[in-house]
Amino acid sequence: MKTILLLQKNYKNVMRNSFKINIAFLILTFIGLYFIPKLSVRLNPSRSLASITVNYYWQNASSFALERQITTPLETGFSTIKGIQNINSKSSKGSGYITLELDKFSNIDMVRFEVSSIIRRLYKKLPKQASYPTVEVNKPDEESNHAFLSYAIIAPLTPFEIQETTKNKIAPNINGIKGINTTNIYGANPKEWVIKYHANYLKQLNISKSEISTVLRNYFNKTSLGKIFYNEQFLTVAIYPTTQKITWQIPIKKIGDRIIYLTDIAKITQKEQEAYSYYRINGLNSINLSITANKGVNTITLANTIDTKLKNLHKSLPKGFKIIQNYNATTYIKKELNKIYNRTTYTIIILLLFILIVSRSWRYLLITILSLIANLSIAFLLFWLFDVEIQLYSLAGITISLGLILDNSIVIIDHIKQQGNRNIFIPIFASTLTTIGALSIIYFLDEKYKVNLIDFALVIIINLGVSLVIALFLIPALLDKVPLKIRQKKTSKYNKHFINFYAGFIKFTLRYKKLMISFIILLFGIPFFMLPQKLENNVTWYQKTYNTTLGNKWYRENVRPYIDRYLGGSFRLFNYYVFESAQYNRNEQTKLYITASMEKGATVHQMNEAFLQIENYLLQFNQVKQFTTNVYSGDYARTEVTFKKEFEKSSFPFILKSKMIRKVLDLGGINWSIFGVGNGFNNGSSSSDPINFSVKATGYNYDDLNVWADTLKQKLLKHPRIQKVEIRDNSTWHRKPSYQYVLNLDKELLALYNNSPQKIYQNLKEFTLSKYQDFNLTINGKYLPIRFESNESQNFDFWHIKNTLLGNKENPISLKNIATITKEKEDENIYKKNQ
Repeated sequence: MKTILLLQKNYKNVMRNSFKINIAFLILTFIGLYFIPKLSVRLNPSRSLASITVNYYWQNASSFALERQITTPLETGFSTIKGIQNINSKSSKGSGYITLELDKFSNIDMVRFEVSSIIRRLYKKLPKQASYPTVEVNKPDEESNHAFLSYAIIAPLTPFEIQETTKNKIAPNINGIKGINTTNIYGANPKEWVIKYHANYLKQLNISKSEISTVLRNYFNKTSLGKIFYNEQFLTVAIYPTTQKITWQIPIKKIGDRIIYLTDIAKITQKEQEAYSYYRINGLNSINLSITANKGVNTITLANTIDTKLKNLHKSLPKGFKIIQNYNATTYIKKELNKIYNRTTYTIIILLLFILIVSRSWRYLLITILSLIANLSIAFLLFWLFDVEIQLYSLAGITISLGLILDNSIVIIDHIKQQGNRNIFIPIFASTLTTIGALSIIYFLDEKYKVNLIDFALVIIINLGVSLVIALFLIPALLDKVPLKIRQKKTSKYNKHFINFYAGFIKFTLRYKKLMISFIILLFGIPFFMLPQKLENNVTWYQKTYNTTLGNKWYRENVRPYIDRYLGGSFRLFNYYVFESAQYNRNEQTKLYITASMEKGATVHQMNEAFLQIENYLLQFNQVKQFTTNVYSGDYARTEVTFKKEFEKSSFPFILKSKMIRKVLDLGGINWSIFGVGNGFNNGSSSSDPINFSVKATGYNYDDLNVWADTLKQKLLKHPRIQKVEIRDNSTWHRKPSYQYVLNLDKELLALYNNSPQKIYQNLKEFTLSKYQDFNLTINGKYLPIRFESNESQNFDFWHIKNTLLGNKENPISLKNIATITKEKEDENIYKKNQ
């Protein structure tokens, strides 16, 4: 404050240095304009509370064993870390994870270091078969996690060849652009070598898959034989695989006088791997290049850079290659931001026209415009320095602050024009601080609201702070170079009437001060309606007093409704009809989402067949702009539908949703969910029966919790109106319980047959079909997957599992003689919150 007063007293010195001040602000203005393209431009805020996820695996372990031996020890260790708000965990069969939610004061790098240290200390106590837990920092950002650009690559080649060209020539050039997070290529599956054999024939020859794998690895891998001394030098001797045309005439084993070659016992073919997922745009199978952006990047500028790069790159691609843009998320962002830019422009024009009409001076308008440009330009520079995002909320903050900025400028210009000094600056400074203080309440809001509104507050605070500097230095310097004429104004009769009315109103309010204060309080409301109906414990004197007066039944039924209504005022109306039913939702494009889930055991191809029907149905609607399908697995798939601009706000999205509901009801055995506009739809085909009532139980001891749930279940089933009671985990996505076959082996019989559970398991694997690669080999400089497949696997059903002879030819054995096979419900996931 002393500094401000000192600057005001040295007004003449400021006037003397007006040229230097104008040049300094001119330089700052140009610097601010330079940094405008470097700002992060988005539609919605990307700020969010950070969290850390710890993932771990234990192959074939039950969810109960994994929770007891890995999840619980890790949670206990993590609970000692400062700054953790919540610990959530999920223990499934074979895998699990723990999510640590941090508070706003936590340093995520320090917490990650502490988590890693605890894992390193506890890992020795974890099961030896468990993987080392991995630590991953999560900063959820809905927009950055999804591709904002997608291109289709078309060429007169096979899908595999197009994908290889895309990987080798297009993707490396795109990845070099600053701001790109990941590039994903979909559409073709890599090739693999399939070794198809007769399992029974191998058993007769006493050859196992592991023997064949060992021979192939030795044949194709480089093997070092050691060092030799030759010509006074130590040289390394190694065996290299042949680089000529590949031959599979590889000796596997010698049986008697005969050498068994791989081609004698198996058929080797190269083909594309079976699809694990499907990705299509508008139902077309093509090679698709999708791109995601880093957080804080100007996605509009980045999209333009990528588009220019691809156009230049297209010239160097082989003949016939075409790159077509399928999806560009920035198109919608640009459309929405342009609306806000236009509204802001109209606001500025209206304000400036109003200033010109009132002042009737072009010089006055010029000084106002110059100060406004300098204010916004310097503010943009500060936005970049303080990492403020330009998005929906911050642009609203800029628009709102424009009036306050111009108000400060007009007040200081008029005062200097009339009085020739800057003594008005202290009142301007005080009123601006009041506004900034009011905005500071955002810092005390709940975090889920604060992360969205923080940029809004920062933008206004920065703009107002810069406006004070502009009012203190730039405007006096401009007025020194562009002086304004002082006009003597006469007070009109209309102004006199208004002044007299205003003075009379002030006198009346001062005369009846208590009445006016009471009126304002009642207008706002007294929150009697927020008082509790009754206090729980009737022990202390004030609890007894409250329950016999305000908690009395007669008072609650006959008096309280009127007191709440007439004394609650506008606050009661807001609380009942606005606040309680309000919900927060970000502005986004109109979309329709179609998701589906099948029972365990369904294949990705079965799910794909269902979605091909959905896509063929969608192709008939010209109002649909694009639909993107992701078939992740047999368990889950999703189609995202966007609409043409002219139909986004029409009734067509609702009509299409109704048509899609009618369509999916014809596809049974699938749990469909359709949402995006209106009320969501779920056919609930995967849950056994509709749930009418549910009870949620929590506790620290999982065994006791299960016993309590079973006891409650038995008691409820005795009720004549209750048909069925299910005990399920706490997941949000419920399906029918999945089942598994459990082999209870007789170990004594196994010992008599000179066999072991591991050998039985390996024998079964040789007969069954595996869609996953067994190992990889370097063949002709390429790292290719190798997969074994038996001829018997296509027809190997449950009957064959029980009756096929296993073991060696000397001691054949079938499972029906040494094991009992039962069908049991699989272990459910175990969810925990704060242990």
